[in-house]
Amino acid sequence: MSALREIAGPFVVAPPAGTRVRTRLRVSGVDAAVLREVGGYLGSLASADLAARCAEGRLDAEQRARSRRVRKQELTAKSSSRWAGALTRTSEDAYQLAHRNLLAERRSLLARIKRIEARLAVTAGQRARDVAAQAATGAIRYDISLDPARGRWYLDASWKMPATVPITLGQARQGTVVAVDVNAGHLAVAVLDPDGNQVGVPHTIGLALAGLPSSTRDGRLRAAITSILSTAREHRASAVVIENLNFDDARHQGRERAGSWPSRGRRGRAFRHQVAGIPTAWFRDRLTYMACNTGVAVIAVDPAYTSRWGAQRWLAPMQQHHPSLTGHHAAAFVIGRRGLGLRARRRASGNPPAPEDAEQRPRPKGPRKG
Repeated sequence: MSALREIAGPFVVAPPAGTRVRTRLRVSGVDAAVLREVGGYLGSLASADLAARCAEGRLDAEQRARSRRVRKQELTAKSSSRWAGALTRTSEDAYQLAHRNLLAERRSLLARIKRIEARLAVTAGQRARDVAAQAATGAIRYDISLDPARGRWYLDASWKMPATVPITLGQARQGTVVAVDVNAGHLAVAVLDPDGNQVGVPHTIGLALAGLPSSTRDGRLRAAITSILSTAREHRASAVVIENLNFDDARHQGRERAGSWPSRGRRGRAFRHQVAGIPTAWFRDRLTYMACNTGVAVIAVDPAYTSRWGAQRWLAPMQQHHPSLTGHHAAAFVIGRRGLGLRARRRASGNPPAPEDAEQRPRPKGPRKG
């Protein structure tokens, strides 16, 4: 058996600091030309108003109100009252943000200087600490953007999420977990209790996304995640466990540099097609957002050997009771146990090292032959 690589420890995926949703605007050629003209014209008005506001410098509350009233009247004559209000508010926000950034940079430089001075004053062998805090707002922003390469218009809405106390890995492991094995075309789902035992019957969620429009793919992905979270709610699960998959390197390297994966021929084409069909980042991001809204943590684990050890250790016992289960369900079971901090294999004779953690198996006990 070849040497096994070191398996990274599981971790809780950080809750999102904000979110952004996008939908495509299907516009005619005339509408696209109008949007370009309107965007260019409003952009020129916004640039001129921002320049005028910056030229005024720092103002108190009364002066800011007077300045905005005057600039809004000028912009109303060139556009409309609603656009004038939006442009002047944006200019004021941009100026205040730039001013806060300058102050923050100055404070940061001063803090770094003080920190260096404090470190220089500390005797060798001692340590010192600093502490930072961050606040969030509930503002919502809408953007209309054009993808020049595709000629498509998009509408984006983005906002910050309310600050929450992060869930620790220990807290996420205290309850039942739902483990998910992400594959091209489907998801294999298994439920485990805190001791790593199977709860209920593992099942499959169809997720065929190839060749579908973006809106349809997004809808199916959300439906699949909703089904996963429904399973978590049904079993009062504290976390959803997924693999920390990252196929970016495989996508960018192409056929010449694919590591130990097949690169050419039918197996290479099949592998690249499979990689392209697995919505790893899309699924992870959507799951993180939706799970955060339901109070469920997301644990990411190292994907090494989950399929191999699932087929070796768990597939046959699972098929004794449910013959329709596949190796993907066994892999999901190993993913769940890894998220709980357990080995892939459990032995009935106590708790000796598992094969993946030991260099050699323990010798059987018994009388020596004389």
